[in-house]
Amino acid sequence: MKKLLFIIAFLIPFINLAQQDSLLIVFKNEKLEDSVRLKAIHKVTTSFLFKQPDSAIYYANKQLTFAKKTNNLNYQAEALQSIGTSNYVRQNIDTSIIYYQKSLELYKKSKNKSGEASIYNNIGIMYEIKGQYSKAINNYLNGLAIREKTNNVKSISRLNINIGNVYTQLEEFNKAYGHYKKAKNGFTELNDSSGVAKTLMA
Repeated sequence: MKKLLFIIAFLIPFINLAQQDSLLIVFKNEKLEDSVRLKAIHKVTTSFLFKQPDSAIYYANKQLTFAKKTNNLNYQAEALQSIGTSNYVRQNIDTSIIYYQKSLELYKKSKNKSGEASIYNNIGIMYEIKGQYSKAINNYLNGLAIREKTNNVKSISRLNINIGNVYTQLEEFNKAYGHYKKAKNGFTELNDSSGVAKTLMA
């Protein structure tokens, strides 16, 4: 699981305890705009994801409740995504998939293609962990198709690493090499030496 972790976690910000307290004050301030309050509680939620998943679920549910009240589909989707990731950390993989799929449906409704691609990637990782490689590849390819339309080179490269990993597990080494090469080329284009290194270690 550690090999895959950076691909789920790369957007998680570092927030210290004082910042968490300040953000909770913002969230509780009913005089502020709903979007400001939702952004604050979302930051609190994600700050707990990989350290205290139970706390992350607690705050994600607060975010989900308020997002439903304000009819904000994106923040509902993000809350469900956070619950899915928290369950991944707790190694509740089947539960994680359920919440990711719920999140995916909301991202589709809100036409948030970036969120949709992110969830396809995460679902793919869950199926890869479960050894259900066909489902993993299908989800990775769905995410890849979206990223290619927006020419998100870094995300395309990360997805190619994931697809390469699955083909390696299946001992389809020519296909794996093709995706690793695409990933390496993408990271090279971005002058991302860390990404190139991750490709070489895959």
